[in-house]
Amino acid sequence: MLRFALMVLISVALSSQAVAKFSNSNSSKHDMREATGYNGNGMLTWGLYETFDLNDDGFDDLIFGVAVNDEKTNLHSETEFVKPVIFFWDDNKKSYQIDYAVQDKLPKLHWPRRAVGSKNPITGEVELFIADHGLDGGHAPNCGAPNWHISFNGGKITSVSTPYNVNDYSHGLASADLNKDGRLDHIVINSPFIKRDKCGKGKYTNDSYLLLSKNENEFERKKIEFKSKSFGKKPYFDAGNIMKIDGSFHFIGGRGYHSKTKPGLDIFEINLNGKFTPKQFIEAPKAMKREPSYSEVVPDISKTPAFFATLAETDMNWRGRYIQRLEWTGSKFIDVSENVQQINPQRQDGETMPDWCTLLSVFKWN
Repeated sequence: MLRFALMVLISVALSSQAVAKFSNSNSSKHDMREATGYNGNGMLTWGLYETFDLNDDGFDDLIFGVAVNDEKTNLHSETEFVKPVIFFWDDNKKSYQIDYAVQDKLPKLHWPRRAVGSKNPITGEVELFIADHGLDGGHAPNCGAPNWHISFNGGKITSVSTPYNVNDYSHGLASADLNKDGRLDHIVINSPFIKRDKCGKGKYTNDSYLLLSKNENEFERKKIEFKSKSFGKKPYFDAGNIMKIDGSFHFIGGRGYHSKTKPGLDIFEINLNGKFTPKQFIEAPKAMKREPSYSEVVPDISKTPAFFATLAETDMNWRGRYIQRLEWTGSKFIDVSENVQQINPQRQDGETMPDWCTLLSVFKWN
């Protein structure tokens, strides 16, 4: 039972004393900085990365990703790590509460970018996959970070592991039950910003890959080969999602910016061996005239198959939130973005702060 918002655009920074208010009449006050286990002097930035019923009580819980920023430079810290924060709905108190026994067992992360919850039908436990992409691409060097798999039983953590023990730049995450065993499989979408020659010893990768569920709680990794038509330099993807079209799974990838690559969306049919077959290319909207990059792709639950994609202009400090809306005609997707009310993606007079969409979430009101 979701307690809030139909269509949410979230990219927030909160102080150490923050009010978590997600129902229409109840709120609770928490020291969120304490909950992260962080006692440094950096600024904490927050994003609501997932809503999922982690404790099987019938109410969605809230998973916040947290990262440390330097207040002067606004860059993420190279050396400081911090825990995510989970709020569990307390139906007796009619408010969200922090379980510090859970917080104590959560791993410390660098900059979590995506998270997805699911129910494991084999064990009955709840699984939470968190993609941590390390520092931003503008840092030198960005040596990435591992992703995490956390299992819950009755709201208590039973295991914490890294399903593929390597540091990567997991800028995007797309999940679905691809092998039809009841568990979620994951496509980890990596951008090419790790300078492996500058990161010392250890395992690093810029490759995107499949994590296919195996047995009760394991995953099998397969490197993805994106075969793309020639639209300049071979593209990389900053965001993506999975959609079922005519009975087959397809990956929709939003291209990251490169001066020699045509901006837009690629649609591939998924092969579980990692070879993705290109089906369609959709050009970025003409309104994004300068250096567009995709930040999110999400299904439109009001009409299937259909989806939204959000873009920002990289040469304007990620200014802008242009939203594309794509609908399936029976043979291909068409752009119907004229049906979406847009904000002006250009910098406005007097603006000093960037305005861009990190996450786009679409919910049914309940």
